[in-house]
Amino acid sequence: MFRNRRLFYGITSVLLLLTFYETAAFLARHIQETYLFHPMTFRQDHITNKKWSAYKQPVRVEYGVVRGRSWKIRFVIGEAEARTIIKELKRGTWTPNERLPVNGNGEQMGWVRIVTYVPGKELEWKVRKVLLEFHGDVAEGVYAVNGGVVRVPEELKELLRERFKQAEVQPTVVLPFETSGETTLPLRSLPTTKQTGV
Repeated sequence: MFRNRRLFYGITSVLLLLTFYETAAFLARHIQETYLFHPMTFRQDHITNKKWSAYKQPVRVEYGVVRGRSWKIRFVIGEAEARTIIKELKRGTWTPNERLPVNGNGEQMGWVRIVTYVPGKELEWKVRKVLLEFHGDVAEGVYAVNGGVVRVPEELKELLRERFKQAEVQPTVVLPFETSGETTLPLRSLPTTKQTGV
């Protein structure tokens, strides 16, 4: 009798451990596939100023530069690029409550947005949430972000320059709008978005 009880407890313990392991693996996989950051390693700061759960996937990175009277925009879909940008921004020198130096040359200005999107509706402005947005001087590598100014590290400066160059050679952006059909985005009508939190 005593032997059967030990066997029963042993089997029950193994089954409970397997159930716990499978549940933990499922949750870890769900978090990895759904969010940009893991809650145990996420650090809320001046760059990532929302809760970890606000940073959902899938994401795309939008790069915009002014050329003439229009925006040239490049989209890069993928979490790896978004993570790289966030990591490098955190490495930069951030000064709170500072404004960008005045630059009269709009040709050197660019903006970056990391946004969520719905697959199949990548170009719709209404179905996305802006997770991070910054703009600034492409040549100097100085960008306004979350109420301050950050001077980006050289690696990010080069990546941003390359993406803005790629945006320059893109055809003028054509985006579908519900009321007016297809239209280009003139400089003064670029949709503005608010950063949304959870």
